[in-house]
Amino acid sequence: MTIIIALLDSDNVVHMGADSSASNDTDSMETCENEKIFHKNSFMFGVCGSFRIMNLLRYAFNPQEFNVYDEKLWYEYSYDNGFYSSPMEYMVQSFVPQLIKCLKKNGVIEKENSVLKMDASIVVSFKSYIFVIDGDFQVRMPPNENFIVLGSGSEPARGSLYTSYYNNENSFKSIETALLASKEYSKTVKGPLYHISSADDIFHVFI
Repeated sequence: MTIIIALLDSDNVVHMGADSSASNDTDSMETCENEKIFHKNSFMFGVCGSFRIMNLLRYAFNPQEFNVYDEKLWYEYSYDNGFYSSPMEYMVQSFVPQLIKCLKKNGVIEKENSVLKMDASIVVSFKSYIFVIDGDFQVRMPPNENFIVLGSGSEPARGSLYTSYYNNENSFKSIETALLASKEYSKTVKGPLYHISSADDIFHVFI
């Protein structure tokens, strides 16, 4: 019952958009006061799924930040010092293990057939990179179009973004239109609709 969008524009600014829907034990839908997208230190997060995991990411999770190594000085660096050869290596070797440790500590991880699981999918952005951490903690990046869409309302939004991306439309407007399309054509998406970006700390609200 959600829509999360992350988009990288031509100026290397990452935009995120989200709705405000939430479901309860009776399968009814209501408006959630907790923002599903937010800034945290140098990161931006979008959370699709458990609101408990959303709370922990926002208030209890403080991951070591990414530093790319200088190849000429590689012999001086190590994982312990926080230097990685690529953002993906950092996500797999550092970020996800720290995330698992935080979620385990707070009792929100299950094991299914020897595989760790969480009840959420998480969009993570830093330094103009976008990643998705799926429920089994695998990490993936956006396709060629440089946008990611998650949630039950994703199909209308994905079609809208595909069109706006190849027509070079304004990124802010692209996010707004995609969210509105998702709200219009999906019963599980509910306003207010939100937008944030890596360019500033402004929290935009689309009614």
